[in-house]
Amino acid sequence: MLESFLPLVKFALSEDVGTGDVTTLNAVPANVGARAVIMAKARGVISGLEIAQMTFREVDPALHFKTLLKDGAAIEPGVVLAKITGLAGSIMTAERTALNFMMRMCGVATMTRRFVARSRARGR
Repeated sequence: MLESFLPLVKFALSEDVGTGDVTTLNAVPANVGARAVIMAKARGVISGLEIAQMTFREVDPALHFKTLLKDGAAIEPGVVLAKITGLAGSIMTAERTALNFMMRMCGVATMTRRFVARSRARGR
């Protein structure tokens, strides 16, 4: 089922990156390796890690993406959700699109959990 999101990931990358991330293309040498993390900025519920991984993989299949928690987990600010290693240019090219997916999906998951909790509190 997850692969059904691939066309959306490709479309989002084409819209965000187009023919290349101008800053990365002009500022980062092609062979520089890097490590990055995806870190929570606010309290909430994780969602979208697999879509983020798919986004990084679509930009560069050689990138290594390791999730540290699972979708649905409650998180606090500062918690590291995933680690990415590989070429710096590839990481920088994929990160905005991947984070856009995650921010939207985490927002929906967080609001859904709040609505469920309120409904339970009211006995519904």
